[in-house]
Amino acid sequence: MGISISSMSIATNLEVGVGDDPATEQPSPPPPTHPGGNGNDTIAGSSGDDLMDGSGGHDLLSGQSGNDVISGGDGNDHLYGFGLSGDPSGDGNDTIRGGDGGDYIQGNAGDDWLNGDDGNDRLNGGAGSDAISGGLGNDSLNGNKGDDQVHGGVGNDTARGGQGNDDIQGGDDNDLLFGDLGNDEIFGGRGQDLMTGGEGNDIFAYVVGDAAFINSSGSYAVDVITDFEDGADKLRLNSSFGSAPGDLLKDSSDAGFPTVGAALARAHEMLDAHAGIMDLAVLRVGNDSYLFYNDTGNQAAQSGINSIIRIVGLTPDKISGADLFY
Repeated sequence: MGISISSMSIATNLEVGVGDDPATEQPSPPPPTHPGGNGNDTIAGSSGDDLMDGSGGHDLLSGQSGNDVISGGDGNDHLYGFGLSGDPSGDGNDTIRGGDGGDYIQGNAGDDWLNGDDGNDRLNGGAGSDAISGGLGNDSLNGNKGDDQVHGGVGNDTARGGQGNDDIQGGDDNDLLFGDLGNDEIFGGRGQDLMTGGEGNDIFAYVVGDAAFINSSGSYAVDVITDFEDGADKLRLNSSFGSAPGDLLKDSSDAGFPTVGAALARAHEMLDAHAGIMDLAVLRVGNDSYLFYNDTGNQAAQSGINSIIRIVGLTPDKISGADLFY
């Protein structure tokens, strides 16, 4: 007896890829790699996330869009997180290192991480909240827009915060530091530094050993704050012995002193006669105030003062304990 199939409809659905099947999912491809050579390379990235290495030579590398990782390598390189033609937005969060040599580095839009490494470099964060470090060498750094961290590193650096509330640090050696717009915190670091807060309510901060110094031979260097505004700006003096504030000592005479050396001698007398830890003597030289103190808490006779800060255009009568914190 045979089987008769006269009217049977068979529907077949073989739609591949419907639903989540871990066994068939493919990993994301790695970002494109753009290696350079030992010559002078010009390399443009893609619209995605690129890995770029200039290696030797004086290179021009531009990441375009995406979160790019760019290394200049040796040589004096120009490194950009955005494209040099077409859409210049460069809105990715880029990581850019200069390597050896005097490099120009620009992050543009996005929250970028920029490091000049060795050499005298120029770094510009652009828009976004960037982390910028000069590394070794005499560098020029600008956070530009956003709330940036701008750190000079080793060398005589010039660092600007630009717009936003920035954290600006000079590092070692003699630096020029500018807060520009916003409420900034400025650390001079070691060396003889010049600091300008600019607009906003700024904090000029010191940790132990950061303020310019008096050495064992009696010679001294002075840190300078150019635009301290009493009632708006603050001076933070961290010490190695805790956070308790000392007394602010002022000379009874408002005539001032003809030289910093004369004011220093008087500051020794005032602090030697006062037993408090972390006391500060504030004395006038010309139209400026000089703060003398010891950030280790040692006010021993004639050896206690190890730090001097000059505040330009502000006399001691305008400075009070409300302007300081520890």
